[in-house]
Amino acid sequence: MLIKRIATVLVLLPVVGWLLFMASLSYFTIGISFVILLAGWEWSRLMGLTELSSRFIYLIVLQLIMIAILWLVPDIEFWPGAPEPQSLTQWLNIRYLPLWILSAGVIWWLVCLVSLLSGKANWLAGPDLLWARAIAGLLILLPCWIALISIRAIDILQSSLAGSWLLLFVLLQIWSADTGAYFSGKSFGKHKLAASVSPKKTWEGVLGGAILALIVAIFTATPFGLELSLTSIIIISLILILVSIVGDLTESIYKRQQQIKDSSHLLPGHGGILDRIDSITSAVPVFAFILYWL
Repeated sequence: MLIKRIATVLVLLPVVGWLLFMASLSYFTIGISFVILLAGWEWSRLMGLTELSSRFIYLIVLQLIMIAILWLVPDIEFWPGAPEPQSLTQWLNIRYLPLWILSAGVIWWLVCLVSLLSGKANWLAGPDLLWARAIAGLLILLPCWIALISIRAIDILQSSLAGSWLLLFVLLQIWSADTGAYFSGKSFGKHKLAASVSPKKTWEGVLGGAILALIVAIFTATPFGLELSLTSIIIISLILILVSIVGDLTESIYKRQQQIKDSSHLLPGHGGILDRIDSITSAVPVFAFILYWL
């Protein structure tokens, strides 16, 4: 399994590197849109849709919403909204549609966090609430799509790679937390984090992931353009670690509801796209939201 995971990563790394640092913003948007649509296809399965026609309808709805956003707010260089809204009237301007959706995503993850902490997270994937699971998919995927484009677009008009480095920073936070949790959990894991949701996750894994992610944050934040105090960097890193865990556990809830181990088998050793980006769907929108208001 580990060899498959490593092999898949080695194949994907050049693609990710090209999208981050070499692709134009337009090509980046196309690439990310394709990934989100693949994730949307997998989400339709987590919704409990079994007929291909129903799954295609959900995928088409997701795609039409993405197209509508691009049509209504075509200047992706200024996403999620510029300048910052100074009044309610400005806030209601259609140019801030990406910011509305990004804000909705942040609120969604706060709801998921509270639900997990209260031990009542199973309502998120209620078996009789197909419409709720459909909306949940939109709240998970669309803000992530907007956040990825928004961060990548930072200073793009000045031919700067500032957004690319910031995006790499948050991705490294997620990957390092995941890697640290994987190895520390396998080596020392004894105390279950959320046994009813994800039996393999342990507090020891969380601690190992957090330590590695914090180390990575401290050494990469300033070189990657996040010029803040050490305290601020640590706080942001801890927020990203927490939210990435929430994203991971939330997807696990939906998979357990449908008795599915992996969202698909597209990525050998990793499962599906959603299995690989579950933490990204939560951490990246929150990071984009923080960057916007800094």
